[in-house]
Amino acid sequence: MTETPRLLLAHHLKALKLPTFPCEYDKLARQCAADGVDHPRYLPRPNKVHYAAAGEHAAREP
Repeated sequence: MTETPRLLLAHHLKALKLPTFPCEYDKLARQCAADGVDHPRYLPRPNKVHYAAAGEHAAREP
């Protein structure tokens, strides 16, 4: 992915308050491409990572 789409995606994800997506989407996209996973089956994967991270963060807060 070129720099412009990455920046735009990062901006949109920040606006949506999805901070873990930018950290994981490249890795997950490459893995899905290698596994032949289509777009509808790709999208739940970064969601799972995001919600797992959010759960860990919530567990750490008093």
